[in-house]
Amino acid sequence: MRTASVSRQRQPKSPKVAHPFFATKTSQPTSPSHAQQPQVFDKLLKDTFTNLSQLAAAPVQDLEHHPSIISAFERLSAADVLRGAKEELKTPISADAFHSTAGSNSIGTNSLQDQIAGISFPTTPAVVINALGKYLTNHEVSEILSYKAVYYLGANAEKIRGDLALPNFGYDDDRNDYKVVICDHLDYRYEVLEPLGKGAFGRVLRCYDHKDNIHVAVKIIRNAKRFHKQAQVEIQVLSMLKDRQTPYSVRLLDHFTFRNHVCMAFELLDLSLYDYLKQNRFKGFPMMWVRTVASHLVSVLQGLRQMNVIHCDLKPENILFEDKRRGVVKLIDFGSACFDNVKLFSYIQSRFYRAPEIVLGVRYSFPIDMWSLGCVLVELYTGRPLFPGENETDLLLWIMSALGPPPHSLLSESSKKSVFFSSTGQVKIVPNSHGMRRQPHCTSLAKLVPCSDMQFLDFISSNCYLECLEWEPERRLTPDQAQLHPFLTSSLSPSPTNDL
Repeated sequence: MRTASVSRQRQPKSPKVAHPFFATKTSQPTSPSHAQQPQVFDKLLKDTFTNLSQLAAAPVQDLEHHPSIISAFERLSAADVLRGAKEELKTPISADAFHSTAGSNSIGTNSLQDQIAGISFPTTPAVVINALGKYLTNHEVSEILSYKAVYYLGANAEKIRGDLALPNFGYDDDRNDYKVVICDHLDYRYEVLEPLGKGAFGRVLRCYDHKDNIHVAVKIIRNAKRFHKQAQVEIQVLSMLKDRQTPYSVRLLDHFTFRNHVCMAFELLDLSLYDYLKQNRFKGFPMMWVRTVASHLVSVLQGLRQMNVIHCDLKPENILFEDKRRGVVKLIDFGSACFDNVKLFSYIQSRFYRAPEIVLGVRYSFPIDMWSLGCVLVELYTGRPLFPGENETDLLLWIMSALGPPPHSLLSESSKKSVFFSSTGQVKIVPNSHGMRRQPHCTSLAKLVPCSDMQFLDFISSNCYLECLEWEPERRLTPDQAQLHPFLTSSLSPSPTNDL
């Protein structure tokens, strides 16, 4: 009783200092509904929940973190502004309500009317935390506040916890690749549907863009400094290609950084030429179709040359169909691309399509892409790689078996000459895994490419004119010269895949 008496005799407390947000010229804040002014609500949330991610690392279950949010609300002087939010938050969202509506937040239903527990998307982070906070991990509660809009939540995904004690909050694997969770979100916009591929750079996923309502391919770069640096070059090149409307190159739709991973969203294309060859049991394609593909690729290389860019990884896996019926293809994967005056790497190009100057350690430039083009076109026609070297030594022996030894002018610049040649200049003949010893001039391109189309053979290798497969880079065709070659100026079939 004494305690109660003392309590009644205490002096009234001084008024609480208003939240800094309301330190404006007006003496009293207005009392708008949080639904009417989500910007006000978002501002208050950002000031209040900065440290919420430091709560327990486990995903939030049921309503266990609702008291923390309500307590934070209580600390705000502008209680009238948030009264409606508090009352709504104190009303639990039943499990039945969630399960009856969660499915609508996926592409299985009408993606234009995505809803969870009556909340329509897109919405604001404030509304998500208020009405759907129980379906966020503690890390997401603070992470989501940096977004202006939420298009997709991944509410029914088996989310990663986001543990402060782990590197990058536990979102990366041992290789610094992003841990993919099917049905979860990327950037609160993209729904992860399935993996499409994986490489040294990271992963590619098929996703659904809940903002633009289209399927896309999202490339997620590994969380490492050297990959981040190259990703910025890739984005720069792709943006330039997009601005110039370069034909037959993949279109970049969006790029962003999510959980320390650089991500790029692309138009979703069809099969790669390698996969198409594989489906056809590596039989090879009709020459008219090969000519169409060559024309498209030369157009891309023309655009890159004008931009002072080298692709550095031209191969069947990086050429995808946009429209199989018309034989339209697009070049993808500019992750190894570089500007001619700023080369980041010396070890580039996939082995079967690697130019001699890369193998020999000679300064390289645009002609390496034309060498790769020649190798690709032969493979499309024959169904098998032209120079399938098991390693760089075997690759160089393959090339010499058809073209003979490299000229002295090229070897004199080589930093790796001693690897492939003796001190007297003799070729080091090394048997491959099958015990075969390849000798220079033991075969010819005519034998490796059994074809009666003389224009094609002249485009690949010519005794009189410039060509793709030439030891000396300066003697190879340029993209501009290739466009004028009879092989490409001949009439193209309007439907090249009709013969497949």
